[in-house]
Amino acid sequence: GQQLGKAPNLSSVFLNFISCEQIGDSGLSALGKGLAVASNLTSLNLELSGCANLGQAGLLALCQGLSTAQNLTSVELDFSKCRQVGDTALQSLGHGLGQLPSLRSVTLNVRDCPQQ
Repeated sequence: GQQLGKAPNLSSVFLNFISCEQIGDSGLSALGKGLAVASNLTSLNLELSGCANLGQAGLLALCQGLSTAQNLTSVELDFSKCRQVGDTALQSLGHGLGQLPSLRSVTLNVRDCPQQ
């Protein structure tokens, strides 16, 4: 995650972790820190459907990173079937995305998240 900041010309990120049991809060937190310093990032697509170990803490850390990505214009996040994603994290996500002046498009999938 933190290596993203070492790619100064990086403008688009697509990561597919569908049903990856190895991704948890610490991984999502590291990704959020990397996104926070990827200053040219304009497009982000994270496929995290079915990642059972993602929780509120990881999503909150991701939101903190996203809230500083001032050039971000498009965000696609798939948290479907993530059992621990709930209201607190989604509220934080909404707040973080609301801080982005360039944001034009958001796609959020939280289908089958029992915590919502």
